Amino acid sequence: MRISLSLLFFFSVFILDAQISFSSSKGKINKEIIADSIFYHIYNLNFEKANIKLQTEKKHLSYIASNWLLCELKWWEVIQEQEDTSLYYEFQIYLEEKLEAVPKLKEENKLIEMVYLNYMLRLLAMKDKSLKMLKYLIQINRFIKEFDPNSLKLFEKDLYAIYHSVFLISKNKLKIFNRYNEQVLIDNIIERTKSSRIIIKTTAQYFLIKIFIEIKETPELAKAYIDDFQRQYPNNPVFSTLP
Repeated sequence: MRISLSLLFFFSVFILDAQISFSSSKGKINKEIIADSIFYHIYNLNFEKANIKLQTEKKHLSYIASNWLLCELKWWEVIQEQEDTSLYYEFQIYLEEKLEAVPKLKEENKLIEMVYLNYMLRLLAMKDKSLKMLKYLIQINRFIKEFDPNSLKLFEKDLYAIYHSVFLISKNKLKIFNRYNEQVLIDNIIERTKSSRIIIKTTAQYFLIKIFIEIKETPELAKAYIDDFQRQYPNNPVFSTLP
């Protein structure tokens, strides 16, 4: 079984990279394939290759996609090297600086603020810094009230829908805000697992697994998503120790 997973991983990466090369040779740049390829390397913990691709292909990616992928890369480096606290604090400082610069961004790039806030909350949750988390929860709440997602492109709309649903489910757990219909929010994320985009499908799967295990405490509902995640990313052990 391990051999077949490795082969699946090899051919998936080979196909994605080959598609990039083929598109480039034809003079056409498929931004979705490039982004999905970088994302695939990040989730399979091939950080060096992901970083090289991100730097060399950045000019072909949107502002939102390139900066979000960089956050994904930094996040997984922190997860994999938790004993190296310097990575944690470097990422935290990076996010603080990026959030300070948000007011200077063009309107079409403002979605990245929600991305930065999401990663900041995840970092603080790792250290159980509840009081500091409240500050950023309030900021996300303000962002959602003021932000209009109607002008977003499809990829950005899906990303916003996932983050928005995850945030509202997290608010429910805190029990200090108005409650929302969790099943509707979960169904909204499940719908994104059907996406043809690797980025959207995997992001939705990842958060569903976390929600079912850590918030809903129903690990049996996470099993199918964990199995699929491990088939797609055999080098990533994040859920491998779960029953």
